[in-house]
Amino acid sequence: RVPIDALASDLNLGSQYIKNLIINMLKNEQIKGFFADKGAEILSIQKLEAEVEAYCKVKEKFLLNDAADSLKVAIELVRRSLHGLIQKSKIRGIFTQKREFLTEEYLSSTIKTLTKAYRVISLGDLSRRIGITELQVEETLASLIGRGAIAGYIDMARKEFVAEKTTQVTTPP
Repeated sequence: RVPIDALASDLNLGSQYIKNLIINMLKNEQIKGFFADKGAEILSIQKLEAEVEAYCKVKEKFLLNDAADSLKVAIELVRRSLHGLIQKSKIRGIFTQKREFLTEEYLSSTIKTLTKAYRVISLGDLSRRIGITELQVEETLASLIGRGAIAGYIDMARKEFVAEKTTQVTTPP
């Protein structure tokens, strides 16, 4: 991430001239990057991905707009970087229907909390509360049940999660 004015000053050239050179280099694929901060900075793809990855570690649930504002880039660049990081297995998470990103850890924690609070909860209700599809809820629940992170099962006939009954062992006085 380099401010164009600082680069122009270092090279003793005009900032508009530097910007035009950068545009030509981007078009000719001599450099791979994007403009940031409303065109005031040039940002490499690797640096953007590193910043997005760091943002995910700090905020496990965030609106894409908030990440874009914080990183001073376009929303589409954040989305594209997240997809790239997911494909490279650097981060794990999902996009919600509310234009948010949830890390896998946040999603698992939220589902665990909701399933502990309710003995029986429909997949539709879980999906609405979290803002993801029923299929995503079902897949995450199945994974959590399979790992033993939560005790229960998915009743596919009624499309709901049912917590296993826990028995308390009492010792006589």
